Amino acid sequence: MQRGHLALSVCILAATVFRLAPAQEISPRVEVHGFSGWAYGRTAENTYLGGDPRGNYQRGSLALNLAAHPAPRLSIISQAFFKQTEEGTETELDYAFLEMPTMPPHATVLRCALSLLLSATPAHLAGAQDPIAVIVHPSGTLADLSLETLQRLFLGRSAILPNKESVVLLESAWLRDRFYSRALGMNADRFKRHWIGVIFSGEGVTPPKEMGSPAEVLQYVATHRGAVAFIELRNVDSSVRTVSISGLRATDPDYRLRERP
Repeated sequence: MQRGHLALSVCILAATVFRLAPAQEISPRVEVHGFSGWAYGRTAENTYLGGDPRGNYQRGSLALNLAAHPAPRLSIISQAFFKQTEEGTETELDYAFLEMPTMPPHATVLRCALSLLLSATPAHLAGAQDPIAVIVHPSGTLADLSLETLQRLFLGRSAILPNKESVVLLESAWLRDRFYSRALGMNADRFKRHWIGVIFSGEGVTPPKEMGSPAEVLQYVATHRGAVAFIELRNVDSSVRTVSISGLRATDPDYRLRERP
């Protein structure tokens, strides 16, 4: 992401936030937390602990999570990741999103600003691939999840399903990059860093449980109420139920979790 692009996005976002929150309603509060690591030494010609092919490693990293609450019903959450290597400093914006009970029409610019901030998201995999289905326990009443609800669940912002059941998130290890890119706009590494931040913040939510095969995912979901998982549509069987996302099924052309050629 170009620096000017990021700066413009942040300015638009900040200006809009304070336009939406009149002075008499603002009760500002900012929460900052982070985590970091540093390593220095030598490996046996491998990349363990961030080593390079020459066997040397000297790596430092820092992730900062910022939660700003400029008004009682408005929150902006973001996380930046900084990595110092022998080649220099790398900076990434892991994520940035807005939380409001309702989105007034004149707040559309906020959506635009956040889209700009996240424009560095990796591109889709090339070529058409099997759609990703979201599956739940077969006996539940859950038939549809909005994209916003799906995102809140997998980002640890909510632990309760719309049918009031406590959620148990599953992660299909072989499919996570595709799913997180399409559903959340981040790759698996950013997702992992996000959850480290959530755990350090003491939110009291549990990250997704990693599964190693389609059979393992299906067996778990079929026997655990509240389980939510993602899997290729071709691997779904009658032991589980698929849910639509924002009213669209996995076979619909505009379904969010479908790659486009």
